[in-house]
Amino acid sequence: MAIAFDVATNGGSTTATSLTYAHTCTGDNRILFVGVLGNVSDTYNITGVTYGGVSLTQISTAIRIPTDRIFGLWMLVNPASGSNDVVASSSPSGFIQPDSFSYTGALQTGQPDATGTNVSTTGTSLTASVTTVADKSWAFAYFSCRTGVTSAGASTTSRDLTTSQLFCDSGADVTPAGSRSLIVNNTQSVEIAGIICSFSPAAAAAANNPTLLTLGVG
Repeated sequence: MAIAFDVATNGGSTTATSLTYAHTCTGDNRILFVGVLGNVSDTYNITGVTYGGVSLTQISTAIRIPTDRIFGLWMLVNPASGSNDVVASSSPSGFIQPDSFSYTGALQTGQPDATGTNVSTTGTSLTASVTTVADKSWAFAYFSCRTGVTSAGASTTSRDLTTSQLFCDSGADVTPAGSRSLIVNNTQSVEIAGIICSFSPAAAAAANNPTLLTLGVG
């Protein structure tokens, strides 16, 4: 089963101990990613993310945009279908800005396929790369810039919902498995950071092999 993009939801932002919003997952073999921007700090204030009451796993240690905010990427395999609440929690009370992205056709175990990060102290673009393990995986990345307006670079499909952040993917299977890069461009030369991961496809359905009948002639 091939991977396909489902839907994106902007969760808004607040300064509080939690933020709740609805995201709707559809289709089969689902996977959900939630990127959450937090405080201007070296310590990530986001303590957890749930969807329909089920906890997401943080994909990578949160990274900090130099001189600016810290952010992280979270993942849930087999999220419930339909509309359910995403809840991002902060301790202590702090800045919370989540965005969620669901896909279909993903393997329901052993995710993510691979991960990586990259940080730049200045520049108008940043490339994040991951080396996929499974054939026909997709790459997904969360980039954040201190200021400016982001856009997707070459061979990068934007799922962007906010001005200075870019949520993006490969837009197609990475085949054969190997190195895959996603690129963010920015209108200003500023600090940029990115988290990238790959996620593998669900196994193909077994071929249908009907029983052959031998008919005798009487």
